[in-house]
Amino acid sequence: MNQKLSALFIINWLFSVGSFAQSSKTRLTFPNAFVYEVVKGNEKSEVWIYHNPKTGQFLYVPNDDMVKSVVGSANGIYTIYAQNENGKKVKFVQTVSKISEQSPKNNLLKRINKTKTITGSQGKIVSEGFTLSYLKTNEIDTLYLSTQIKGNANILYGFSRLEGDAKLPNAFDLIGQVSNNQFLIEYISTYSTVKLVAYESNPYTFETRAYQLKK
Repeated sequence: MNQKLSALFIINWLFSVGSFAQSSKTRLTFPNAFVYEVVKGNEKSEVWIYHNPKTGQFLYVPNDDMVKSVVGSANGIYTIYAQNENGKKVKFVQTVSKISEQSPKNNLLKRINKTKTITGSQGKIVSEGFTLSYLKTNEIDTLYLSTQIKGNANILYGFSRLEGDAKLPNAFDLIGQVSNNQFLIEYISTYSTVKLVAYESNPYTFETRAYQLKK
């Protein structure tokens, strides 16, 4: 009897360990969050981008009924988790180039003698001011960038280069314009402004197991 109970206990234990291992692979966790305020004309919105400094991944939750989340990785692959018109959970991938680029290949970014500081649960984040010139339009925008946040900022900026509606505003398209360790704190242009209001501890978990790769 005791042997049967012991065998049953071992089987249940192995099953639970296997289930935990499987769930740990499909459950993505992001302990921190970037919270941006975006103003364009008379419209104001908030953008939340979650960050896992250990894995280097970022997760964006767009304001879209069909797209549940988009996960960006250091290899330039962005996995989009969505629900189709039949209610089925699907996923598909897009690739963004130049994610690993460390420094801009032009000198259009010029430092100015200004700084800005935000304070949150991660402490004070100090940013330096820059101007960014655009050769085609002769326009000059003002940016505040910080190197205090650990991670590859190009992954965050890559969300702006995705095809479809589940993408960040064009103001985030800074790949090749800034270094990959410079995170956007504030962006001021003629057309819009983007401001980081918080980089904080705000855990977010997303379960990917039910999503099937779209062929």
